[in-house]
Amino acid sequence: MSAPIARWFPEGKGFTRSRDIMVQHLMLNSSGIRDYVPMLALHPDSAVTVDATIDRAYRGKALLFDPGSSFEYSNTNFNLLGRLLEIETGLGLDSLVCTSFASVAPSLRYDDGRGRYPRGYAKPWPYHWSCPGYGGGLIGTAADTMRAFAWIATQPEFERMTRWSKPDGSPEQSSPDHLLGLGVFGRRDLAGCGEAAFYDGDLGPCQMILARVRGRVFYIATTHRMGLGPLNELFSRLVACDTNAGTE
Repeated sequence: MSAPIARWFPEGKGFTRSRDIMVQHLMLNSSGIRDYVPMLALHPDSAVTVDATIDRAYRGKALLFDPGSSFEYSNTNFNLLGRLLEIETGLGLDSLVCTSFASVAPSLRYDDGRGRYPRGYAKPWPYHWSCPGYGGGLIGTAADTMRAFAWIATQPEFERMTRWSKPDGSPEQSSPDHLLGLGVFGRRDLAGCGEAAFYDGDLGPCQMILARVRGRVFYIATTHRMGLGPLNELFSRLVACDTNAGTE
């Protein structure tokens, strides 16, 4: 976690301050690297590669802030992490995901543009299937999504992932309930049920929230454009009702 990413993305090849950016900065979204998504033309015919997004948003570009000094969610961080894993292992990220979760969540995979989507996925996509890259390209059934997160939460690494961090100058400091973890986020008190690890996302055709509260995993997704704010409110009410009722 404390290794500089210059090992895989050397400054001599144009990767800005890569000796100062640690792997954990990518996972905490505290690297200062810009998000590539606002820089792309997001439509069904606009294909993009992971390497192209890294070049567009990071190679030869100034950082938004000093690494580790603040927070800015950036999908480029996750594309860098995916490429780092591929370089280190010699395997594609999809192969790594499928191998790691084969016995837990067999439907989990990266979108390859060939369809075979679980029921409920919006069609057609409002953008090319390649655009989410490694920052949001996973697809699978709702049940397998919950199984995967539940499995991750039982692993020794999960304790390290949920050692909550607050970079100096982070806007999260003004909202003490919101916490930063390694690849996940946290809430000190979700729906009055105590601390929770959670992840939410807006992929255009759908919004989703996944959380672990009191040792239980909750998942909600919608293909309606209701936005993450209203979806978070609905999710909190559902978690509170279910937890307070003590249902299984």
